[in-house]
Amino acid sequence: MSTSSRVNGSMQSRELNVVVFGIAETSNWRQKLTDVLKFVAGREVTLQDAFRIGRMTSGKSRPIIVKLHLQEMSLFFGIICG
Repeated sequence: MSTSSRVNGSMQSRELNVVVFGIAETSNWRQKLTDVLKFVAGREVTLQDAFRIGRMTSGKSRPIIVKLHLQEMSLFFGIICG
């Protein structure tokens, strides 16, 4: 696989990512994330994966990287850019 193919593949997979801020670091943060995405999208959203990034700091919540399925991306792109 060439370098440009790897870079293109990496960029395409990152296009399916959404970063969410402000969800508290509780045991049910995934449910809260699902509720927020459902509210924003106006329907259920299918996630590929979701995880927090960065170091834990007392009193602060870390951002969440949400990996969407391809069919979900068009929905969010329309909401954010439309």
